[in-house]
Amino acid sequence: MTKNIYLLLFSLVLFSCNGDKNSKLHLPSVNGKSGEILLILEEDYWNDSIGKHFKDILMSETPALPQDEPLFDISQIPNEGFTKVMQASRNIIRVNIQEGLKPAINFRKDVWAAPQAIIKMQAGNEADFLVLLDTYSTKIVDFLLEAERHRNLLRAQQYEAIEIERKLKSKYNIDMIIPEDFQLYSERKDFVWLSKETRNYQMGIVVYYYNYTDTATFTKEYLINKRDSVLKVNIPGANKGSYMTTERRVEPLLTHLKFKGQYFAEVRGIWDMVNDAMGGPFVSYTMLDKKNNRIITAEGFVYYPNNNKRELVRQLEAILLTLKVK
Repeated sequence: MTKNIYLLLFSLVLFSCNGDKNSKLHLPSVNGKSGEILLILEEDYWNDSIGKHFKDILMSETPALPQDEPLFDISQIPNEGFTKVMQASRNIIRVNIQEGLKPAINFRKDVWAAPQAIIKMQAGNEADFLVLLDTYSTKIVDFLLEAERHRNLLRAQQYEAIEIERKLKSKYNIDMIIPEDFQLYSERKDFVWLSKETRNYQMGIVVYYYNYTDTATFTKEYLINKRDSVLKVNIPGANKGSYMTTERRVEPLLTHLKFKGQYFAEVRGIWDMVNDAMGGPFVSYTMLDKKNNRIITAEGFVYYPNNNKRELVRQLEAILLTLKVK
């Protein structure tokens, strides 16, 4: 069968509507750990090329972390193991390979629990399924990442730091959701630093802005140089002469994206402290505020030495992407 015929079959893919909102009110909450996927796939396929392809797609390295962490964690079970208890899993991929089935993929939300992400995939044989999986690999990852972002945002919205949000609006003309476990650590005319500190880790959010001059602002070199100049002044370390900077030995990653109608320049990388033994991952989102002719950057960073940081960074992403101008 030719690739064109494959694509014709794939065009039959159904992106199902979510159920009505009233029905969702009666759904139980999802269970499972953040970033975990329940993959319903027979053992023979899991141990063969299909399982390898799933691992390559879903367990590839999460970008811009100090240590290797997969995009997702996979728990695989056969169809007979998918009991009613399992139906409340947060992310589910269910695979059906049977002779006569046309290749198809179906994305749904909130079927057995909420907020839930479900992907159903089918094909008539292993070869057809592998083509289907390769064709939709990016959409699969994006769908699951968006589901995790949505859950993190719902968690952040449960208890908000109302006074901090009001200050961002009144003093800086910025709208942003801030969870109540973040405290105002430092503020200046064009810079705000919010901090969350626990016994085990620290998370920081900084927002800063400056005048817009030209499109060169959105190049990686410009954004990193601006980051270093701003944080050198505003985030000192514990030792004399220490300050936050960007670790240049690990190349920062720049992505341009559109989220809910707003264009952002996303930068991921590793932060370091000059004259101090501290570091960790950061992610920043930079946007143009046309109304006020300024550039606004919202950044989050994590300090959690010798531990996994993927989920903490994703919590920050969800918060940062609520950035809007008043």
